[in-house]
Amino acid sequence: MSEAQTYCDGLIGQGYSAADAVTYTQQHFPNFTGAAPAAAAPAMQDSVVGRDLHTGNVVHHHAAPAAAAPAMVTESPYDASTDANVAMNMDDGPSRYYAPFIAVLLILVSLFLPYVSLGGLFEVSGFEMLGVMGDMAGMAADGGDGDGDADVDSGGFELIIVPLLMFGISPLFYILTAIIGGILAGLKKNTTILGGIHLGYFGLFFLLSLVTDMFGFHVHDLAGSGFWIGSLAAIGFMIKK
Repeated sequence: MSEAQTYCDGLIGQGYSAADAVTYTQQHFPNFTGAAPAAAAPAMQDSVVGRDLHTGNVVHHHAAPAAAAPAMVTESPYDASTDANVAMNMDDGPSRYYAPFIAVLLILVSLFLPYVSLGGLFEVSGFEMLGVMGDMAGMAADGGDGDGDADVDSGGFELIIVPLLMFGISPLFYILTAIIGGILAGLKKNTTILGGIHLGYFGLFFLLSLVTDMFGFHVHDLAGSGFWIGSLAAIGFMIKK
């Protein structure tokens, strides 16, 4: 290896680019035509210090390029108020609706009103019907004698028994739905299904009452204001307000 090539390689080793190394080498060795290596090196700063006393060659001081300062990453300071605002806007669960409580109240009030009314001449409240049902249950438990051989010629009378029984036990059914509805509403649970069952019971009764009669008489003709209020009050179970 010639002295010029050694000098060129030395410059490259100090961090000069291949092209600069060849250029500097040719300044000291004009006849140098060596090929520069393909690998590129970072640019170096050059300064002439003086000449070598023995060879007379120019002595260069090659300073390595300064390393780039690492980029500073600035983080935004933690803002506790942000978390507080998010927490305030979060949904804390289903709201307590007041319509179901109103439905429960209306059902209870209806039991004090007439469930049976014969033109205002004879009236029976819902609670009185519950008392009659209790007396009838006691008589059935005692095994009271009944005339089971009674013949009923009218098929219409047999059919009207179904809506008549539904009408008779409606106060008991309604007070049970009021109790269950009050519990569900207190626990912030959905009362829509309960309202559907209550209204479904009333709808089935009313349909059967319409299609059955006895001498032109329908069971719903007996219904008083308390029965209608207690039946339709369940709409409140289906309102989310």
